[in-house]
Amino acid sequence: MQKTLILGLLALTTGCATTGALRPHEVPGAWIALNASPVHLGDQNYSGQSFNQSRVGSQSWCSIVRVPRATSAAVRIEGLRNTERPTNQIRIDGESAMLPMLLSQGTGGSSLSAQMSTTWEVQLAAGPHEICVVAGRNDLNPADIDDFEFTALLLRAEGTSPAEIENRVIEVLPDVGRAPTEVAQRAPAGWNH
Repeated sequence: MQKTLILGLLALTTGCATTGALRPHEVPGAWIALNASPVHLGDQNYSGQSFNQSRVGSQSWCSIVRVPRATSAAVRIEGLRNTERPTNQIRIDGESAMLPMLLSQGTGGSSLSAQMSTTWEVQLAAGPHEICVVAGRNDLNPADIDDFEFTALLLRAEGTSPAEIENRVIEVLPDVGRAPTEVAQRAPAGWNH
């Protein structure tokens, strides 16, 4: 009897301890991934580099995110590799910032294997925001679009759980030969279409 009572109390206290626990998507300020898989941007015109992610889909990758209230936020790019041009950008609501360059290091014909992660702090008003990563043109050869890739684009909003943030990837243009890099400079698209 006493053993049964002790086991019952143990089960009750264990149940109470875990009942109120928040799941990862409910924790305010937790990181959420905006992309579902790795992204390769550019025009597939490269040599001496290796790419281990998906095939190129466009010259830009964009997502519309909607936050329920004004907040301080952070946008983080993970696993960035092979960026060679200062024209490669991250754009948040049209404000551009240069992506770090990871130039070839060594003369043995090795690929650009270095990866980097970096974070930008932003203030977001309530409502939709456009976040884009854009492959830049070569200033000396405007027909050449830099090829690079990243593993994940993450967002964290202070005091806001990932479950409260809506995220929608904008359709990428399949014709990378003629897709303009300016696609990411437009105003945020309407949410309901």
